[in-house]
Amino acid sequence: MDGVDLILEAERAGLTVHARGDKLVVRGPKRLEPLAKALLANKPLIMSALRNMAAPVPEPPTIGPTCPRHLRGGVVDVPIHGGLSVRRDCRQCGRFIEFILWYGASRN
Repeated sequence: MDGVDLILEAERAGLTVHARGDKLVVRGPKRLEPLAKALLANKPLIMSALRNMAAPVPEPPTIGPTCPRHLRGGVVDVPIHGGLSVRRDCRQCGRFIEFILWYGASRN
């Protein structure tokens, strides 16, 4: 079993497992003490798995035009003209970027 499998097994059984600095913290009912001791006996493996599980997921790239002021801010599509047209604005500042639909006709 690898570290992730051990953590998942422990959590399914009712333990909580997390790192606090360089310490491994395992909490749960007394009846699960043997499982908690098994986790603590494999501390390096468990700590490594916790670090990998907590690794940040990279933000997906913004597709299409972006606001020149906020290149990674994302966009929001705003229906106008009763939904016949849609404009794309910067999510951060609200600045107009482009029309993606104009009176029902696609602009792409």
